Amino acid sequence: MRFGPQQSPPLANQKTHLFLEAVFAPEECERLVVQASRVPEEAGRLIGSEVAQGVRRCRVRWLPEDECFAWVHDRLVGLVAAANREHFGFDVWGTDERLQFLEYEARGRGLFDWHCDRGRTGFARNRKLSVSVQLSDGADYRGGSLELNPDGTPLAAPRERGAAVVFASHLLHRVTPVTGGRRIALTAWFHGPHFR
Repeated sequence: MRFGPQQSPPLANQKTHLFLEAVFAPEECERLVVQASRVPEEAGRLIGSEVAQGVRRCRVRWLPEDECFAWVHDRLVGLVAAANREHFGFDVWGTDERLQFLEYEARGRGLFDWHCDRGRTGFARNRKLSVSVQLSDGADYRGGSLELNPDGTPLAAPRERGAAVVFASHLLHRVTPVTGGRRIALTAWFHGPHFR
């Protein structure tokens, strides 16, 4: 599916990231957490399938492309299409990867150190926009901040349940160590041809 803009937004509107409130209602977040808990989990890996506990410690569930999660996929496609049209102006055709449900727990010292979502191989080389949705309430855990680094000064993403951040996939970001409770999030990537 292609949803890139016909023309780029004005330079004043171009962004590296966009914080959005209430993308999902709290009851929708809870519904998604319950549905995703039925999907098998695995350890979080880096691009290229490498497990690196010093860089990434979390549990991952790759959500199937079925009717159970179609409403989530449709919501994210609409959200990212609008954000891209109004603020980013990338040539994006849609998403080629399944949605990723993430759990960072204090007992596992959950974290994901500084990284970007673009890679040299596979799907990662075509990632242009990333989106992360906050599924847990920010009061349910300590630490675990999603931070973006667009200019050398880290910015913390909103912690409100249902909030989201859309950002350029080449932007450095991290999840700081969770020191109490559990942070739950949903991540998706949107793809397009190489930048020119």
